[in-house]
Amino acid sequence: MLIAAVIRSATEGNDERRAFRRHNIRLDASVDFDGQPIPFPCVIVDVSSGGAQLFVRLPAGVDEMKLEIEGFDSFPCRVVWRSDTRAGIKFATDADEVTKRLAALLKGG
Repeated sequence: MLIAAVIRSATEGNDERRAFRRHNIRLDASVDFDGQPIPFPCVIVDVSSGGAQLFVRLPAGVDEMKLEIEGFDSFPCRVVWRSDTRAGIKFATDADEVTKRLAALLKGG
């Protein structure tokens, strides 16, 4: 079930160093940051209570932004890594709050 994709869980029994287990998901979104008149479109590739991986081409120098899910919610976040076509972000919101908000999205509102 998709709700399980956002339930906070510690990684157990492997070499994974992330604090939160990531789950694959494909969700259209956008990122909004200072100096940009319109949000950049992106796709959320995977998500956890702590952050997400985005398919997006971010301009150099963008370190803080808002991840916006149209018609639902936005999440302040910080870029922790980037490549030409992807970026890893960390949510600035408490992980428990992120879990609640994402679960509400996947339940349909």
